[in-house]
Amino acid sequence: MSFVQAFFGEKFVSVMADGLAGDGKGNIISEYFEKFKVYNDNFVFGVTGSSRIMETIFDDVERLVNQYPNGRVMGMLANTIGNAKPSDNIDFLTVIMFDLSGESVVGMIQKIGETDISLMAPRGQEIKYLGSGPKDVSADLINAKIASLWKEAGEISDVAQIKNIQLKLNEFVSSQSPSTVNNNVKTFIKFI
Repeated sequence: MSFVQAFFGEKFVSVMADGLAGDGKGNIISEYFEKFKVYNDNFVFGVTGSSRIMETIFDDVERLVNQYPNGRVMGMLANTIGNAKPSDNIDFLTVIMFDLSGESVVGMIQKIGETDISLMAPRGQEIKYLGSGPKDVSADLINAKIASLWKEAGEISDVAQIKNIQLKLNEFVSSQSPSTVNNNVKTFIKFI
């Protein structure tokens, strides 16, 4: 399991992920596993779930990004993952993608076996959140913590404040699920 999170607006994205990766049997593979990658400086792809798939999926995404426009890659990946069925090898998989090649940021989240696609394109000062965390920490609990951190921060005037919220959010999720999330984070921030 993992925690990959992103806050994004019309002209920026801030992605953060923890580094803990396990083998699905309780053994730690890495404390510094990279759960998202940036391709061509215009496409961000993050994944949570089975570390078995993480070892190959990034190479598959790179091949697609080098062959097709980002929007098409997002659609292809969403369809493939949404139509896949959970199995013994991959019982949990969620991907988060961002296309940074256009006039504004477009983000998408897709879960294995769920055909509904969640596509977001913030406008103006609007800031959106996409994230995928461990199964034992509910989305409602994470959303409540985001609301609390956002309120505590007051008016958000720069991306450094968002990064601080992300660090605190990662610490919170790690404290709720220490066997699946750690505080060895990787971050990526880009303005377009």
